[in-house]
Amino acid sequence: MRIEDLYAAPDPRTGLIRIEANVRNASPATTRGRLEFTVAAAAGGETLQAVKIERGLAPGDSLIKAELKIDQPHPWDLNDPFLYRVSARAEVGSVASMDERSVRCRVPRFPI
Repeated sequence: MRIEDLYAAPDPRTGLIRIEANVRNASPATTRGRLEFTVAAAAGGETLQAVKIERGLAPGDSLIKAELKIDQPHPWDLNDPFLYRVSARAEVGSVASMDERSVRCRVPRFPI
């Protein structure tokens, strides 16, 4: 199981980051997988929020959606280009196999 693609869309009004991850199960059978999504400052720092999801994943691609909430989001500005790092980690069953992918995103100062 691996994370093929990761997309994060922050909403400056609510502080929610909507996440979509395309997870590929290369096995010929449905596999039980655990996914963890986290958000932190891109320049380093502690995790601000995390969510864990466990579910069966059919062979092929699955679109997994999640939301993370940031209290008091730090808006991006030309004079203060603050970015967040959203990470997704996928683990399979009891096997010590995992995949991880991260993307950076910004909270726009004004709603889009």
